[in-house]
Amino acid sequence: MVPEAEHEEAAAHTEGLDKEVARLIERESIERVNLTGALGRSPQIAIVGAAGSGKSTLLQWAGLATTRAFLKQKLSTEQKDFMKALGDKPLVPFLCPLRDFNRYCEVHKLNRTARSLLQFLSVHIAEQHPTLDLPEEFVESQLQQGCLLMFDGVDEVAPKDRMRVREAIEGPVAEFHAHDRDRYLATSRTVAYFGGAALAGFRKCTVLPLAPDDRDTLIHLWYHAVLPRDKATREAEDLCRRIGASNKRVQDLAVTPLMTTIFALVHSIFSKRWLVAVGFWRNTTACMVFTPTGPSGSSSRGAISLRSLEMKSSVTFYRST
Repeated sequence: MVPEAEHEEAAAHTEGLDKEVARLIERESIERVNLTGALGRSPQIAIVGAAGSGKSTLLQWAGLATTRAFLKQKLSTEQKDFMKALGDKPLVPFLCPLRDFNRYCEVHKLNRTARSLLQFLSVHIAEQHPTLDLPEEFVESQLQQGCLLMFDGVDEVAPKDRMRVREAIEGPVAEFHAHDRDRYLATSRTVAYFGGAALAGFRKCTVLPLAPDDRDTLIHLWYHAVLPRDKATREAEDLCRRIGASNKRVQDLAVTPLMTTIFALVHSIFSKRWLVAVGFWRNTTACMVFTPTGPSGSSSRGAISLRSLEMKSSVTFYRST
């Protein structure tokens, strides 16, 4: 466990690699597990990592897998393993964006408590899915039966409010502790997850940088989500080869899902010109502000299908204090 005083420094990045993770890898004091393995050891997991490391996407993957299981839809092998880790009965997933919860409390002048958190979740679901017409007590009733409750973005809460938001999260966990079927996930950037923001009782998992094989798998998944199979394979292999042949600074950038996706987006639009350093950054900026569209006006590139969420997500698991 990194000492609390070192957390600010640990959140800085050198050559794209989180320093906390780099120190752990150097000391070989880590145990590599995926989300399924982590939840098999603790029902409450805090997923901590650098910006763009896929924390929020991992919650979306977990919610997607849980929803498919609840609806008795076909599951991938990895999704089946994940559901086994959650228990023998499918859980109802809830995703709570903590930034929106904090804003909700500010607007309505509410204290950040377990009760206001459950109230926000009911309002948030009603706003996102107005046709469902769910009862106000729906979230609480599901917590009594078993659910997967996911809190996204501790770091997106204003520093002055993080301790109160943390207490609001811990409230339902303590209140419904007797219902041992509930599972809890929370995400945060490393820089915010220390002191009063660290969740009591949550095992901390630090997201590892993408290994070259994982990076290449993500590139292939991305291309196969946006291009026909033959062309997707050809373009993906070209990009993987070019990154592998590039200098260390380029390779050290492609260690998070976000940066790898940006590489793929630039490569898909600007093809062979992307490796020119100045051109790469100019093209990246163009990609961020311009989305190509197909003949019907719908996006033809850049949009990633649900298949991209099948990417295996590895995290480091180690005991927190």
